[in-house]
Amino acid sequence: MNIAGGVAAALFHRAQTGKATEVDVSLLSTAWWTTAPSINLNMEYGIVVRSGMPKSGSSPGNPAGAEPERSDKG
Repeated sequence: MNIAGGVAAALFHRAQTGKATEVDVSLLSTAWWTTAPSINLNMEYGIVVRSGMPKSGSSPGNPAGAEPERSDKG
């Protein structure tokens, strides 16, 4: 999404000004940006967001349907 947004912004800039723009996207920065909400939830409310991927030996689940787990649950 970052690259698509950057390309769209660069194309818009070129259409408006006629000048090309270099698009530079950091995958590490993107990873930190997408992880930030999970970190904030954990720090503020103690909610731990776990992956929906199955544990070894269990049946596969739906990663998009993962329910957040609270750390205060026993």
